[in-house]
Amino acid sequence: MDYFSECLTRFQLLPKNVREAYGGLEAFAATLEIEEAYNIKLSFLVILIAIGELNENDIEDYLVAKFKISSEIAKKIKDELVVKVLDPAFEKVFGLKPAVSFSAPKEVIINLFSERLIESMKADAETIKGLNVLIFKAFNDEEDLEEQVIEILYNNNEQLTTNSIIIDNRELAPTISNWLKDFIKLNGSEIFDELKMIEYLNSSPNAKKLNTPEKDLLRKLLKLYKNLVFFPESMDNKLIEDWEIIPVDKIKEDKKTNKVKVFQDVLADNQVTKKEAVKKQPVKEQAKEQIQDKIENTPLNDLEEMLTQYAPGSLEYKAIKQEMKRLKNKKIK
Repeated sequence: MDYFSECLTRFQLLPKNVREAYGGLEAFAATLEIEEAYNIKLSFLVILIAIGELNENDIEDYLVAKFKISSEIAKKIKDELVVKVLDPAFEKVFGLKPAVSFSAPKEVIINLFSERLIESMKADAETIKGLNVLIFKAFNDEEDLEEQVIEILYNNNEQLTTNSIIIDNRELAPTISNWLKDFIKLNGSEIFDELKMIEYLNSSPNAKKLNTPEKDLLRKLLKLYKNLVFFPESMDNKLIEDWEIIPVDKIKEDKKTNKVKVFQDVLADNQVTKKEAVKKQPVKEQAKEQIQDKIENTPLNDLEEMLTQYAPGSLEYKAIKQEMKRLKNKKIK
């Protein structure tokens, strides 16, 4: 597959709302207007921005190198592109105004995890998918941002639920930070499975008192905590395009009404047995088989060679390391 086709494929794998924001009619019309004004093609550049292949700060250099135009003209094109196409697309996807958008992804992520995390967890599935794209891109582009965000999460003072919670016989505000402290106090600081989370939600002194909506929000927080703090191990047996930090609720078809509804893992206020909880755990056999197929078709020495091409903190590096680990484990077995 050539570079152009690869980029188009990556664009098609983006969430629907991201594709529509950057490649829909409004974006297309605005891009076409700029193309006609300067007599150059910009559609592929927009795709490169959308998939994270090109940074906004590099647009001018890209235009000068590709179209052999002056820096002055390149700057004018970039400014128009940002105002008419990129910032509006960003705002559609992430609900953030252009003033804090494309030029400052690090600040956007910090703001999201500091002040807008609950709002983000309550967003619709397509918006959350778009946010996850932004988060992973920022982690890849900004050194140490991932560790900074983890620290912010541990200290987040957004109020998750209504009533106070009790930790060490002290009545505390039901903030994100305090809920995480309660979970870690009871379950330790190691990675945990679905069963442990279900038991906490339904049996722990603080969580079992919650109503269904609050319990569901706490469930999302615990999944987010696991996804973020234990990444990439938390994404085991998931295709790269299914990786997430903010959890996306699964969608299940209601056969009787033929309506789509959100399928949530733990909504019952009543305690469930371990046997029932195990049955509720989602099974991803198809995804697992696809990952194993990819591993089987990629020799270990090729993976080791690929690894040298990426920075240790990059997503590509982490993904290749995960595949190498799986391949080695398979050989041992």
